[in-house]
Amino acid sequence: MPYKNILVAVDESQSSQLALQEAIKFSRILPKCLLRILHVGNEFFIDFDGKAIYPKDTKEVFKDAQLALLKNIEIELREAHISNFETRLVEENPQVKIAQQIVEEAKSWPADLIILGTHGRKGLQHLIVGSVAEGVIRLATMPVLLIRAE
Repeated sequence: MPYKNILVAVDESQSSQLALQEAIKFSRILPKCLLRILHVGNEFFIDFDGKAIYPKDTKEVFKDAQLALLKNIEIELREAHISNFETRLVEENPQVKIAQQIVEEAKSWPADLIILGTHGRKGLQHLIVGSVAEGVIRLATMPVLLIRAE
């Protein structure tokens, strides 16, 4: 079955850039597919009591940076002669894991495939940081393509 809707979850990481490059390859071999570039924004900090705080100025700075990330991706896609794409910024919900937000976006769109990068963390680093990619794999009902950082 050819993929028609491919969701590409991005952030500022190298693995995310590699996932975008893989999506470009898909777009070239499947010219009728639509890429949706998704970024789940992170706009909050945790204070020492574990409560989320939202400093107004900081939130605006983060949002500007997230929009700039998507704008740069749009430029990159146009330079690669990819025209079937859209970008979407979703505000992170502190009560919902990022992986769940990605999968919910993929289901509601609906995506036929999710592409995202993975850092390949192991051991204590994996335990502390966790893995968005691992969460997506567990929750997704559609195929997931993971692109590992070099």
